[in-house]
Amino acid sequence: MLPFLKKFRKEISKLDNVNVEFSPPGKWSSTGNYALNRSLSGSYFKAIPQGRLTGFVGPSAAGKSYIVCNCIREAQKDGDHALVLDSENALDPQFMKRAGVNISDEALTYVQVVTIQDVTAVISEFFSNYDKEYGKNNKAGPGLFIVLDSLGNCLTDSENEKFEKGVQTGDQGQSAKNKKHLLRTLVSRLARYNATFVFTDQVYPQDPKLGDGLWAVTNGVKYSASLIALLTKLKLKEDAEVVGIMMRIENYKSRFVKPGTRIEVDIPFLTGLSSTAGLIEAWEVDGIITKEGFSWLVEVNGETIKFKKSALDDELALKILKGNTKIQAIEKSFSDLEETELFMPTAELPEKAESKGFLGSMVDPETGEILSLGNIEEKE
Repeated sequence: MLPFLKKFRKEISKLDNVNVEFSPPGKWSSTGNYALNRSLSGSYFKAIPQGRLTGFVGPSAAGKSYIVCNCIREAQKDGDHALVLDSENALDPQFMKRAGVNISDEALTYVQVVTIQDVTAVISEFFSNYDKEYGKNNKAGPGLFIVLDSLGNCLTDSENEKFEKGVQTGDQGQSAKNKKHLLRTLVSRLARYNATFVFTDQVYPQDPKLGDGLWAVTNGVKYSASLIALLTKLKLKEDAEVVGIMMRIENYKSRFVKPGTRIEVDIPFLTGLSSTAGLIEAWEVDGIITKEGFSWLVEVNGETIKFKKSALDDELALKILKGNTKIQAIEKSFSDLEETELFMPTAELPEKAESKGFLGSMVDPETGEILSLGNIEEKE
């Protein structure tokens, strides 16, 4: 070892923006649904990594806010305090309580924001007070679960100021740059805390021939998030009556499992998302269960159990999840991966990666802005 390294590490650790320790996720939060967890992380029990950015993206009314509320509820069960930044006025108390979120002041801090700068100021002030109370780089401090709903609805300062003057003009180029800068900054800050950051964002239709599917996710989000779930929905019908939604969730980006995995979960209006929705289908893919008539067979603690789909509640699901040898092997594989470099922080991609030109991708490679024909002409 180089003789000066011990002193060197000690000196640079005093710098405000430098940390000399690796920062793999210290813990994981659940989404409240076993199949969704499996799709996002590879584990049936874990989904949202601490110290990383996780995005739930999708078109309007896809259920992004609802899924995020389920994540808040599960994080609170683990003892995390939720800091919720709402730019859409979508997270009203009744909506959150129906999803099981504890909205008391001890468990949740709610902040309504308008601009991207508001988000930066609130998180900066929160971290500053946290540092004063618990010390810098203290990963043993109380857990934090920070939510922004949504990134896409945040205005720039310029847009906000113009509106207050009675002028309605957009500022899409600057908006995309500011949002990208916010996410890049959070990547470097979160790893120092016992903190998790989850956000929602809007996606827009694009030409599937470009290779990224039906929906365009902006570059700033793709670069900074370690995990991106793309949500779309269909109607859930009983006979001719619409009784809920069928949510399709695709693993758009993940550092933990192969992207592209899709699951569909039923969310009835009356009961909401259950922990076992989509689990039968996930077990089929993993070879955990076999079908026999209208029932399913599964091995639990050396014995074969026969059950019907209607009987699969949380108690039975946990019995199978903890007693099946194949699932135990899946969870051990996930635990082994946690100890490798796979979960270390991601190096930032080059600013202009994936640039194909305005006409080639219809996305500004610098800002991630979705370009219309009008602003293509302006940029040319």
